Amino acid sequence: MLVFPWFDRFILFVIFANCIFLALDKEVDILTANGSTIDFVFLIIYTIEMTFKIIAMGFFMREHSYLRDGWNMLDFLVVFLGWLSLGVNNSSMSGIKVVRTLRPLKAINQIPNMPKLVKTIMKSIPVLMDVGVLFGFMLVFFGTVGT
Repeated sequence: MLVFPWFDRFILFVIFANCIFLALDKEVDILTANGSTIDFVFLIIYTIEMTFKIIAMGFFMREHSYLRDGWNMLDFLVVFLGWLSLGVNNSSMSGIKVVRTLRPLKAINQIPNMPKLVKTIMKSIPVLMDVGVLFGFMLVFFGTVGT
């Protein structure tokens, strides 16, 4: 997290606005017609944010550098694939444009204590899988008895 809280708030606002634009992309005609321009503007803002963080933290050589954090690696991947999808304008590469749906995940790194919450949820998945198997077994059992 950067020292400037207004910068973090601005990026969080941009992420929120991007989520709204992604949700309304095929619903509102003006957004559908200008979708590539809107995506380009968001890509430039995310690139500027990434550049500022790399300048402030270093790229990957130092201990707490930009690419040493998993969430920043995801941000880097989203920005890189965004630029790649612009550079390669081919119908077979349209799958890369799906990566823009990962942009809201940038909010996880911006909200305080959210990475800790996500890590806790990820650690609880194996236990939840056991509960899911038990729940599935109970559904099959009572479905069989009910028939």
